[in-house]
Amino acid sequence: MDKNVFWDKKDDIDKIKKILKDDKNKKFVEYASILLARSNEPKKVFGEYIKILLFCRNWKYIKKRMRDNKWNDKRIDFWDEIYRSAITNMDEVRREVVRYRKKTPINKDVQEIGRTLKQERRNQGWTQREFSKKIGLSQQTISLIERGNLNFSFKTFIKVAKVLDISFVLQPKSENGISIGDTFTRE
Repeated sequence: MDKNVFWDKKDDIDKIKKILKDDKNKKFVEYASILLARSNEPKKVFGEYIKILLFCRNWKYIKKRMRDNKWNDKRIDFWDEIYRSAITNMDEVRREVVRYRKKTPINKDVQEIGRTLKQERRNQGWTQREFSKKIGLSQQTISLIERGNLNFSFKTFIKVAKVLDISFVLQPKSENGISIGDTFTRE
């Protein structure tokens, strides 16, 4: 698998394995996203390359990198299921990931947008699962957006707005920010 996975990288496999054992390394997310985009063997990935805890703790960053690079969505969905299973079934991993996420502050504007999108989804009469299928994102991603726990891209925001058939207006609030509240309208 080594040659097949990292065939286009200059670093040798031992250096790559060392990077993948340290999530503070600036190349960690890059190499992890390549590995997961090119492999569907969890036993091999977690046995030889990445500790499952590091995978879970960094999954949202790895997934973002995979999406930014427009890598296979089916592969992203596959690893998303592995992530959910690990979080659900492994108490130690779940506790550590929750502890790690608590260190990440939640942006109030993102929370407000999430609440508004949730209300619009409910107005359409859709469950998160139904909405996720319409939009092409995982149900977990929709949940994270609605709770304000995911600082999603503008591209994703546009996709969500189109499916919900809403438009939005950005208007100056003050010198320090923007006001998003009550600016969503039906087209």
